[in-house]
Amino acid sequence: MGYERECNLCTFLLGYLDKIAADIPEEALGKRTGDGGNPPGWILGHLASVSDFALRLLGQAPRLPKPWHQQFSPGSPPAPDATYPPKQELLAAVQGGYRAAVDAARTADPAAHGDAHGLGMLDGTPIRTKADLISHLLTTHLATHTGQLSYWRRCAGHKPLL
Repeated sequence: MGYERECNLCTFLLGYLDKIAADIPEEALGKRTGDGGNPPGWILGHLASVSDFALRLLGQAPRLPKPWHQQFSPGSPPAPDATYPPKQELLAAVQGGYRAAVDAARTADPAAHGDAHGLGMLDGTPIRTKADLISHLLTTHLATHTGQLSYWRRCAGHKPLL
């Protein structure tokens, strides 16, 4: 029972995310890559915001204040003059949110999440049910944005971690 495989992958990604973030200086949270990629502060805030969405899908209460959701929700563009919370606060929000989602997902029954998720941006994709969406949020969504942070890190001149 539960989303065991997804939880294991999510836990792996969270460890990798910490390694990547260790090389991101506080003063660079708002800095984009040369090709206009999202800045690390927005990516981390977005992941924290999305962890709240995963928690809600799993029947848990969200953890973040509303302003975080307004600033970092899916589709919200990073403002050129945005101010981000400190890196440690962002990382704690990501780690805490995803760890709470993993805890909830380990005991959740995917069969109970078989109804449509209702998220229009995913219409026409294979992600059709709430179970599909929970799996996506714990794995591929987190991996995509972790990859963006890894790319940012490489653009800043750091050697590969893996």
